[in-house]
Amino acid sequence: MKKWYKSKFHWFNISLGIIGMVEINLHLLQNTLGNYYGFVLMLISGIGIVLRNVTTTSIEGTGDVR
Repeated sequence: MKKWYKSKFHWFNISLGIIGMVEINLHLLQNTLGNYYGFVLMLISGIGIVLRNVTTTSIEGTGDVR
């Protein structure tokens, strides 16, 4: 098992959260991308799915919950 901070999937999601907080306040992406905004969000979702599917090692603390 690896530490959570070595997980690309976790860092990708943390980055998305930070970008989302900035976007809520500044609207930089939507204003810049215009009509392509939705397509970019779908691309980001696809990247997350790929990262999740290539994951082969679990992280510590994700064992069976009882």
